Amino acid sequence: MGKDKIASPRIVIYGTGTIGGLLAKFAINKGWPIVAAYNRAGPKIGKDLARLAGLDFDLGVVVEDADTADYSRLEVDVALISISDRLAANMVAYRRMMQAGINVLCHGAESYYPRFTNPSAADAIDSIAKQYGVAFLGSGIWDSTRFWAGLVAAGPCVEIDSVLHTSLTDTARQGTHLMLTSGTGMDVATYEEKLGRVPGLVGGVYGQVPVAVLEKLGYSITSVTETREPILFDAPYYCAPLDRVLEPGTCIGTRIVIDVETVQGTKGRCEIELRPLREGEDEEMRWSVFGKPIFHMRLRRELSGLASASSLFNRIPDILSAAPGLHDVLSFGPPRASVNA
Repeated sequence: MGKDKIASPRIVIYGTGTIGGLLAKFAINKGWPIVAAYNRAGPKIGKDLARLAGLDFDLGVVVEDADTADYSRLEVDVALISISDRLAANMVAYRRMMQAGINVLCHGAESYYPRFTNPSAADAIDSIAKQYGVAFLGSGIWDSTRFWAGLVAAGPCVEIDSVLHTSLTDTARQGTHLMLTSGTGMDVATYEEKLGRVPGLVGGVYGQVPVAVLEKLGYSITSVTETREPILFDAPYYCAPLDRVLEPGTCIGTRIVIDVETVQGTKGRCEIELRPLREGEDEEMRWSVFGKPIFHMRLRRELSGLASASSLFNRIPDILSAAPGLHDVLSFGPPRASVNA
């Protein structure tokens, strides 16, 4: 890959929602050319990308229907895909881009460490990427705050007995979608049916965090277990995005607990809370590494939607210089700021 392509990459925006709009703004601010933009059928088709991103000028890039567009003549370096958290749901988009000879950066929870979250999809992505000589990588806010933060916290240790990752994610940060998929507003019986006994839209993805960190530290995983339970407040809570008072006993969100065992005996645990914040709370991630020495790290996240999009955007140089095939978020070094890129 030539230095000119890394310095001024040609970009496709695939998915023009909140994240796609932010990615478009970043590229426009850098002066990096956006060649095309795609979205599912609906009111966004035919609209100028800059206008959809909230800018007050026309970029000259009209959003096309992803299902009817012609990809055969694209001359693009990287596609920034933000459609779904699930690899399987994104496979059509991956194929379209990679078969057109375009590297893929995906904003989706399962794309960080694909061989854990969906091994069969990961194998398919790797095969297609190598066949067409392109690279695949997933990134977002978890890149630094979950995966790389765990490795940094473990850095001072000479012995590790266990690692603990806890987090509180504000599900109201980008409207209502994440809240509703996390069970906000459900009664307990409905929660158990839709999220407790089955993964739903939020289960099955957080286990990759302790697995990836422990594997990167050299441990061999023997088991991963996950449980999900509703979060209930003991006092009424006014949920502004839903414009509704949630009475005690109504689900506020989801608590996910993951336990990981290794051959060496070192254990990993995640305790994840997904819910709207109460007054005075911050969205935060914590890592604790118990061993010699014991080490703790706390990260407070602000504007996490913006940070998630910028984290993906800042991986563009990595994907453009990567060998063909599937890569996970720990394949490269920690993410680097693009302030002077």
